[in-house]
Amino acid sequence: ISSGSSVVLDLSQMDHCDFNWSDGSEDALRIVQPTSNTTYVVTVTDIHGCTSVDDLFIEVNSLPTVDLGNDTTACQGTHVLLDAENPGGSYLWSIGATTQSISINTNGTYEVTVTDANMCTTSDAITVNFMAPPLVSLEFGATICEGDQVTLDAGNLGSSYIWSTGATTLTINVSHAGTYGVTVSNGIGCLAS
Repeated sequence: ISSGSSVVLDLSQMDHCDFNWSDGSEDALRIVQPTSNTTYVVTVTDIHGCTSVDDLFIEVNSLPTVDLGNDTTACQGTHVLLDAENPGGSYLWSIGATTQSISINTNGTYEVTVTDANMCTTSDAITVNFMAPPLVSLEFGATICEGDQVTLDAGNLGSSYIWSTGATTLTINVSHAGTYGVTVSNGIGCLAS
């Protein structure tokens, strides 16, 4: 059996008998959930005092381990690789795939069920959201008079900025002719320039 599974031990068809199990139980019908390999021995005594002994060995197999990780957010236009990491197992993803790993690029919750060679199964799920990159649009072709300055605004409050001047602020003031650029990174690292 797989770890966490139960087994029914049913001797209830044996009427008018007493049952003495090696673990102290006297029930004819039992549901057991062993946590390790276990042998259950029962002595059955009928109304005439005749006895019979039998045993059942139950092998407990550990479940495969599947961890797709924490829910995550990625940038639109990229792919996220989800790997069930159980070589030799069989896989069934909620999208119908039967491979060990899948590459996704759309929002959703993805679940995989892994079955190992002992027919033990376990599942895990992850929610993946794809975020649009920041929108950046600097004013194009500004003209200023000598001694004046213009403020360039990268927009996107709460993001990170790297200007071609080396500045890392939302806005910069420029007073010299030239071409200026900015790269904006949102909270998950999606870039736009």
